[in-house]
Amino acid sequence: MDINTAEKSNPIHVNILWTGGLDSSYRMVELSRLDVTIQPYYMSDNRRSEKLELKAMKEIRQDIERHPETKCRVLPLKIIKVTDIEPDAEITAAYKRLAKIFGIGSQYDFLARFSKEVEGLELCFEKAENNNTFNVFHNNAVVKQQHNGPVSYVELDEEKT
Repeated sequence: MDINTAEKSNPIHVNILWTGGLDSSYRMVELSRLDVTIQPYYMSDNRRSEKLELKAMKEIRQDIERHPETKCRVLPLKIIKVTDIEPDAEITAAYKRLAKIFGIGSQYDFLARFSKEVEGLELCFEKAENNNTFNVFHNNAVVKQQHNGPVSYVELDEEKT
């Protein structure tokens, strides 16, 4: 199936941060088996790995396009320059508090700010005991299991977190 010309009436739209890495690429493949429209976003900040990440995403997308079980429609990748993301003093202050306590990476500041611009943005990370980000969420946040048709995910419970 050509995922660019697939029926455009997919009622479910999924916004996802895609890095070309294992976690977000797994989610892309998982979503490709569903009747959904996927809008992938890539955060560009001139990392040395960007060319390799973009190449991996291109190859994975081609594999998805060729696979006979593909049901989704993937919109063109939106590349967002990190420097173009709106500042938010409250989010940055919260990030700095968390980073000081938990040592999370600097990307979580701009990812949190960007998530205000894109409704329902999915962030994928490995659920593993040695994954610092997972442990921060697992030990300090309340999440709710969500279902939107065939799409399942968890989201932060803003009232309890």
